[in-house]
Amino acid sequence: MIKKERGIKVYNIKLILILLNINRLGKKTINKILEKGVPENTDSQKILDFLNKNKLEIKRIPNVNIEDIELAKKKCNDIIKKCDRYNIKMITILDNDFPQKLRNIEDNPLLLYYKGNLECIKENKALAIVGTREPTLHGQKIAYRLGHIISENKFVVISGLAIGCDKFAHLGCIENNGKTVAVMPCGLDVVYPKENTELFERILENDGCIISEYSPGKKIFKNQFVERDRLQSALSLGVLVVETKVNSGTFHTINYAFNQKKIVGCYRHNTKYINQESVKGNLKLLKDSRVMEIYDENSLKKYIKKLEEYNTNVKYKKKEIYIQGKFEL
Repeated sequence: MIKKERGIKVYNIKLILILLNINRLGKKTINKILEKGVPENTDSQKILDFLNKNKLEIKRIPNVNIEDIELAKKKCNDIIKKCDRYNIKMITILDNDFPQKLRNIEDNPLLLYYKGNLECIKENKALAIVGTREPTLHGQKIAYRLGHIISENKFVVISGLAIGCDKFAHLGCIENNGKTVAVMPCGLDVVYPKENTELFERILENDGCIISEYSPGKKIFKNQFVERDRLQSALSLGVLVVETKVNSGTFHTINYAFNQKKIVGCYRHNTKYINQESVKGNLKLLKDSRVMEIYDENSLKKYIKKLEEYNTNVKYKKKEIYIQGKFEL
């Protein structure tokens, strides 16, 4: 049984990697294709026939030939070799244990690369702690304290390994022996930013997890920071903002949280900090009635209680994706 399950996972990885590497075939179209089924194996002709068969119903499938499939298979094999070299594992949307909360979101990921304890991203009781890369000293202390308290309440802490608020939230969690997940905007063959290499290793040593949508060797582009923000929110019951500038990328995560119906909290600073640039985004956010104000331990307890109530009541609607039951390599 275990051997069969492994075979199915290998098939799923190969198929998804091939589809993702076919020129002009996007994630939305691949999602539509997977609702129809999967080819019986990853032979180039079988995949080509499968795509052509679904072209009548799914108009966005581009014209593809055998050479396109062969090129995609070569890229797939290169990625698998790099993953083996860097000890990177993969999970796909076709796997039964792929987190349902990631299946449900708009522009859902089809494949995740990961290092460490994958159970961390399956844990419903998780909270994203986010903020600026240039926090005040007070903001650093608050991020650390929040990471500590949230982990104390048995939540997994989600963040992005960036310098600033992310770093201190991760550290607060780790130094309380909690589990934390870093969602990366790059392949897991590198650490971004480099100065957080030690933190990267500490997350793994403490039974946490590092995940990414991006294959090893892929260059970092600006849009990847925004794309990873939707995953930080999706993995969490809520998003808690430590400090943010008005035009900070943190607002991408906040907007994803609103769209995904997550519970947004924001730290309210003492009045002596309100003229700091890294706090002005907080002032803007706290005017929004959807945002819970965090300013002391009691208000944080209320926020945590709200998250726990949400966790009890939330129902993840099952997305209809074909789950491979047979395989033939």
